[in-house]
Amino acid sequence: MRRALVVSMVVLCGCPTSSGSDGGADAGSVPPAVTSIGPDRGPAAGGTLVTVNGSGFVDGAAVLFGNNLGTQVIVASSRRLTVINPAAVAAGKVSVRVTNPDGQFGALADAFTYEAVAGKTIDEALITNALDAADESGQATVMVTITGHVWVPSVTTGAGQGAGVKAQVGFAPDSADPMPADFTWVDAAYVADVDGATAGDKARDAYAATVSLTGASMMQEKHYALAARFSVDDGTTWVFADHDGEANGISSAQIPRVRLSLPVVDWCKLGGELVAPPDMLSLRVGQTAPTIYGQVYKQGVTDQAGAGVGLVGQLGHGDPAAAPDTWAWAAATYNHDTGNGANDEFQASLPLTVGTERFAYRFALGNGPWRYCDADGLGTGGFTVDQTGQLTVRPLGIDSCQLQFPLTLSSLQGLSAGPVYGRVTGVGVTDSPGAAAGLEGQLGYGPAATAFASWTWVAAAYNLEAPNGAEEYQATLTGPSPGAYRYGYRFRYQGGAWQYCDADPSDNTVTVSQMGTLTASAFTPTVTACNLQYVDQTAVGSGDPVTAYGRAVVPGLSADAGATPGLRGQVGVGTAGDNASTSAAWGWREARFNVDVPATGADEFVAVFTPAYSGTRAVSFRFSLDDGGTWAYCDLNGSDVGGYEVAQQHALSVGNATSIDFSVLQFPLTLTQQADGGTPVFARVWVPGVTPMPGADPSITAQLGYGVKVEDPGVSSSWVWRAASYNPTCTGCGNNDEYVANLTAPVGSYAYAYRFSRTDGGSWCFADRDGAGTSLGFNGESGAGENLGVATVTP
Repeated sequence: MRRALVVSMVVLCGCPTSSGSDGGADAGSVPPAVTSIGPDRGPAAGGTLVTVNGSGFVDGAAVLFGNNLGTQVIVASSRRLTVINPAAVAAGKVSVRVTNPDGQFGALADAFTYEAVAGKTIDEALITNALDAADESGQATVMVTITGHVWVPSVTTGAGQGAGVKAQVGFAPDSADPMPADFTWVDAAYVADVDGATAGDKARDAYAATVSLTGASMMQEKHYALAARFSVDDGTTWVFADHDGEANGISSAQIPRVRLSLPVVDWCKLGGELVAPPDMLSLRVGQTAPTIYGQVYKQGVTDQAGAGVGLVGQLGHGDPAAAPDTWAWAAATYNHDTGNGANDEFQASLPLTVGTERFAYRFALGNGPWRYCDADGLGTGGFTVDQTGQLTVRPLGIDSCQLQFPLTLSSLQGLSAGPVYGRVTGVGVTDSPGAAAGLEGQLGYGPAATAFASWTWVAAAYNLEAPNGAEEYQATLTGPSPGAYRYGYRFRYQGGAWQYCDADPSDNTVTVSQMGTLTASAFTPTVTACNLQYVDQTAVGSGDPVTAYGRAVVPGLSADAGATPGLRGQVGVGTAGDNASTSAAWGWREARFNVDVPATGADEFVAVFTPAYSGTRAVSFRFSLDDGGTWAYCDLNGSDVGGYEVAQQHALSVGNATSIDFSVLQFPLTLTQQADGGTPVFARVWVPGVTPMPGADPSITAQLGYGVKVEDPGVSSSWVWRAASYNPTCTGCGNNDEYVANLTAPVGSYAYAYRFSRTDGGSWCFADRDGAGTSLGFNGESGAGENLGVATVTP
C-alpha cells in the first residue's frame, strides 16, 4: 500500500516561517535548549513534520520524542530545526529532546501529544497541474485552477465525495525548495471521482480551487510554485501532495511551477518587403532622410487584415557600443500587410543628428517586452549590432579650402614671419556677407614627416570675401626653432572635425608636397637696454611696502604684445654705494610683467617688496633671458647694459617699523640641528590694547623665516617663511603674545628671524634678537643681519 507523507501545518505567531537563517547567533559549545514546538500534537502513527524552536542547534543534531528517534532532521539555524516524528507506542504526551553531536542536549517535557485517529488514513495525495506551465497573456491578474487527487481507503472509493476529507490548494513565490509555510492556502472543493490504480475503481476524489496570481510587469516575470494538501482530522494534520503522489517525501522537482510573462512578438526585421534596409546612409544636416521600414509577425495578431491590435513599433538610433535599450526611439506607423498577409510593415524617418550611429526597429505587443530587429530577421537572441543600419550625418560645413599665399617663407626663431592667407568655401556657410558664424580657421606648421594634427596651430582671422562664395583668412607665423618645415591651413565649422588645406583647391585630398615651405633660422634674443624706471618711495619704515618698476628692450620680441618669452625681471635692495652687478650682498625679488611700452618697444615689469634692514639702502633692477644664467643690470638713467652706474641707483631710507610697537626673537638665538629635525623657535610681539587681552588676536599674522643674512629678508626671494602659531602656555609674557614655529631647513648655515603683520602681509614688522626695536638693525649694528638668529643644519 502507498502512503503519502503527513505534514502538520501549524504556524506559531512571531516565529520565522522561511527556511533561511533567522538571524540567531551561531551555536557554540553551549548546550541546546528547546523552548517550543509546532504542532504540539499528531497521530500516534507518527509522520508529522514538527518545527522545534530554541537555541544552540547545530548540524547533526538528533531529536527524540520520548525514547524514539525522529527522522529527516533539518537544522535551519541555531534557533530552529524541523523533524519527522516517529510512531508512538501509545497515545499520550512525550518529551522532546535535542542532542548535539558533542552529546550536550536540551529537552522540553510533555511537549508533544500523540493522538489516535482511527479508521482514516491518506494513502495517496497527488497534484495534477503540469510541472512547468507558462502564461503570456500579460494580464495584471492571472487565474489558475489547481487540482489535487486524494485516496483514503474505504472513504474516497466509489461514487461521490468521501466523508471527512478536507482539501486545500496553495501558491508561493517560487524558490529552490519551497516549504509548506511559504504557501498561501485556500479551501478546495470536491469536483469528481477519478480512478486510482485500477481503471473504473473510482478510488480517488478530485478537489480543485482557483487562485489569483499577480501578473508579470515590464521589468520582471513572475514565478510561482503550486501545491495541494489533504487532511482527515479537520486540519490538525495535513498530507502535502506533490506530482508523483508517492509516499517518498516532498520532492522539489515534483512541485508544479507556473511562469507568468508578458506577450512577445514572434519575429521582426529591419527592412520592408520591397525596400531593403540601407546598410549605410551618409547625409548632411538639412537633407531629407529616407523612410526606413520594418516588418513584424505575431501569430493571431499580424496575420489579420490591417494593423495588428495592440502592436507597437519604434525606429531607434544610437551609439553602437551602447545597449540598444538606451538608444533614442521614436514611434513608427503601420504601412501595410506583407508576407502574403502574415506580417505587418511599419515606417518611420530618422532624425539627422551629426555623427555616426546605428539604427534598428523594435516591436512590442501591448505592454509586453520589446523585441529588437536587425536586418537578417533572426528571432530573440539573434539581434546583433553589426546587422543594424549605419547612419552618418555630416554637419553643414566645409566643402573645400586652400592655402592661398605665400607658398614659401623664411623666418628667425621667435620672430614674426609675416602674414599667410587661406580660403575656405562651404555652401550655406561662407556664401553670405561677412565672417560665417561658427567658422574657425587656423594656420599651422610642422615637420613634413609628422601628422598634420600634431603641428603647431595658431588662430587665423577673417580677412575679406573672396570670389565664388569663399572667405579669406589671415594669420602670422612666428619663427620656430631652426629647421625645415611645411605649413598649411585648416578650417572647421561649429566645432566639427578639422579639414586640412594645401595649395590645391581642386579636391579635398591633402598632401605634404602641396603645403607651404618654411625655412627657420636661429635667433639669439638679447637685452640691449634696460632701466630702473620708477620707485614709489624714498623713505619708509622697516617692513612697509615699496613698489618698483623696471623696463627692458629685447629687439624683435619686446615690441610684440605681452611679455617677451623667457624674460625674467627682478628688483634688488642692497647697501647704498654697493655695486649690485658684482656684490653678493643684495637681496632680489622676482618681478612680474606689467605692461607693454609701445613708444620704446620695451616690456615693463613691477615688484612690491617690504625692506627689513634699516639705514640708507639702494634699489636696482635686473633682467635675464636665460633663466638667471646671466643678468643685465639696470640703473635710473637707462644706459645700455655696459653703462650700469652705482651713482644711478635709487636711494631708499629705511627707518623703524611703524605698524607694530615691539617684537623680538625670543629664543633660541642660535641652534644646531639635523636636516630632518625641527627646532621650536619663539618670538614675542606687543601691540597696545591688543596683545594684553587674553588669547591670540586674529589680526596678527606671525611667520618664522630663514635665509642668507646679507640678503634683506624683506626683499630676497631666497628667504623661506613659514606660519607660526600662538603659544597659549607662555609664562612671563606679560602684555606680549608669544608665537612658535619649527625651523626645518636643508643642510647649511642660515640666519633666521620673525616677522609680524596686522595687514594680512601688506606690511611687516621684522623681529631680531635684541628686541630693540621695531626693526632689524643693519647699519650701526656691526654689519648686516648681526642681530638675527644663527642656525647650523647638519646631515
